[in-house]
Amino acid sequence: MSLRLLAAGAVLLRIGLGMAVGTGFRAGLGAAEAAAQSRPSLEVGSLDSIVAAARGCHLVPGVVVAVVLGDSTVLRGYGFARLADSVPADPIRSSYRLASVAKLFVATVASRHVASGDLKLDAPIEDQLDFRLDGRFSAPITLRHLLTHTAGFDERLIGYAAPSREALRPLGEYLGDRMPDRGWAPGTVVSYSNHGMALAAYLVERRAGLPFRTLAARDLFIPAGMTRSYYVAPGDSSLARDQAVGYRCGSGECEPAPVAWSHAYPVGLAFSTAADMARFLRLHLDHGVVAGVRALDSTAVALAQSRHFSHRPDLPGIGLAFFEQQYNGIRMLTHAGGAPGAATVLALVPERRLGVFIATNAGEPTFLKEVMTGILERAAGPVVAPEVRSTGPVAEYAGYYLLARYSHRTVERFPASFAFTVRARAAGDTLLVRLGSEERRFVRVDSLRLVEVTRGDPLRFARDAGGCSPACRVAGPSCPAHSNGSRGTSRRTSSTSTPRRSSGSRCWCLGRGGSARRPVGHGAGVRPGRLGGLADPRQPYPPPAPGSRSWRSWRASWRSRRSASVSSPRRPETSGAVRESRSG
Repeated sequence: MSLRLLAAGAVLLRIGLGMAVGTGFRAGLGAAEAAAQSRPSLEVGSLDSIVAAARGCHLVPGVVVAVVLGDSTVLRGYGFARLADSVPADPIRSSYRLASVAKLFVATVASRHVASGDLKLDAPIEDQLDFRLDGRFSAPITLRHLLTHTAGFDERLIGYAAPSREALRPLGEYLGDRMPDRGWAPGTVVSYSNHGMALAAYLVERRAGLPFRTLAARDLFIPAGMTRSYYVAPGDSSLARDQAVGYRCGSGECEPAPVAWSHAYPVGLAFSTAADMARFLRLHLDHGVVAGVRALDSTAVALAQSRHFSHRPDLPGIGLAFFEQQYNGIRMLTHAGGAPGAATVLALVPERRLGVFIATNAGEPTFLKEVMTGILERAAGPVVAPEVRSTGPVAEYAGYYLLARYSHRTVERFPASFAFTVRARAAGDTLLVRLGSEERRFVRVDSLRLVEVTRGDPLRFARDAGGCSPACRVAGPSCPAHSNGSRGTSRRTSSTSTPRRSSGSRCWCLGRGGSARRPVGHGAGVRPGRLGGLADPRQPYPPPAPGSRSWRSWRASWRSRRSASVSSPRRPETSGAVRESRSG
C-alpha cells in the first residue's frame, strides 16, 4: 500500500501569480473565551500598537487596515502612500493594489450570475468559449473547477506579463493564445491557477457581453458603494492622484518597484481603499447587505462562501476562491495577494461577523502575518493549544516536496524545480516542516495523521494500492511564504539528502486547501501520478552538479523539451481533440 497525504491544516493563503503563502493567521474564540466574551471588540489603541510593533520589525512605507466586527468598523492608515511627496496612507482615499485578493471579486461577480441563472456551475465550459482548451483529459472542465482551482491547469509564466498598461491584450485574445496545458484531471486536486480564474472571468464576460472590468463595476463596486475601487486604471484624475506607489525595501531604504502588468488582469490588477474593502467585508458578513442596502443576493453570498472542494469532509477545503481554515472549531475564509510593491490579505469569520483587510505598498507577507495575528487574537480570542501526544516515529514522512504548481511539458517546469520545495525532517518523534522563516512541529497521532503541536493543524494521509518502500517519503503541509516578485523562500534541496524511491511507487501529498505536493528525487521508474508532481524518471532532482557529465545530459534534455514546446503552435486545428484520459 502506498502512502499519500490528503491534506494539511497549516494555514495556506494564495497570493501573487497564484503562489501560496504559509502563514499563521488565526481567528475565532475558544470555548472558554466564547462563554466569557459575548461582545468581542478591538479598540483603536490596540490596533495602533499592533501595527506599530510590526512596523518596528519591518520596513513598510505605508499600510491601511479595515476591521469589521459586529456593527462596528475601524479604518486606520499608517505611514505614507507616496514617499516622494510624503502623502500619508489614508484608509478612505489611498488606493492600494489588491493583487490576488482581486480573485474574490471574480468569484463574487460569478456567484451573482450563477445565482441569477445566467451561468451554471457544473456545465462544461468548452461550448461557451471561442477557443479550444487542451483536451488531454476526457472529463470536462466546469465553472466550479475554475473557481476552486481544480481545473487541473499547468503553470504558465512566459507571456503572462505585459510591458505597459497600453500593451494589455483583450482578455479573451490573451487566454485563447496562452491558456496552459492540463496537467491534472479536473476535480482531483487544487493546483492554483491565475489562468483558470481569469478564464472564469472571461466566461462571465462572454455571457454578459461586457468587459469584466465594466461588469465588476456594474455588478459589485457600484451596488456595494465601493466608489474608489477599479480595475487596471482609475476612471478620473482624483483617483489617480490617490493611488499608492509600490516600493521595494531593503537595507533601510525603499525605492519604487516596477509595476507588474498582467494580461489576465481580473485576477490581480484591481485597486481599492480600506474603506471600500470594509464594504466588501460587510457585503459578505451581512448576506449581501451594505449600509442597509441590498448589494448582492444572499444566495450568491452563500454560494461563494460554501465549501465546494475538499479531499476529506473533516479537512479544510475551498469555497469559490475563498480558502477555508479551522481555528478552535470556528470556520474562517481567507485570501492573500502579493505583487512587486504590494502585499494584501483578507479574512472573514462569518460566525463572529468579523472581517479584516490589510494592504501595504511593499511586499512584506511576514508583516501581514504579524498584524493579522495580533488583530484576530485581540478581536476573536487567543489560540487554544491542543493537547497532543506522539504515538510513534515520523521518519517515514521526512523528505522534500514540490508544490503542484508547475508545467508538465514546457520550459516553465524548470524554475519550479528550484523554487517550490518544502523540507520536512524528522527530529525524534517530531516532524519539522519549514514554512518560510518558520519551522512548524508535527507529531504523529495515528498511522495516517499528524498534528501540529501548538496550533492543532492536521496532516492527513491515506493509503493507495501499489506499494511504497519505506524510503518513499511523503509529507509537507503548505508552501513557504512568498510574493509575486520574490517567488518564494523555498529551500533548494541537495541530491545527497533527497529520498530514494523504489521502482513503480507513486507517492504524493496534498497541502492545506488541497495543494498537491509530490516527493522529488531520483526515483527510477517513478511515474507522474494522477495528482501530479515532479517525479519524472528522466529528470533527476535537483539538477546534477554543473559541469558534470550528468549535468550536460540534463541540460541537453531541457533544451530539447524547450525547443519542442516553443516550436509547437498554441492553437492548431487539432488542439481541442480529446486525447486519451490518463489516470496516473
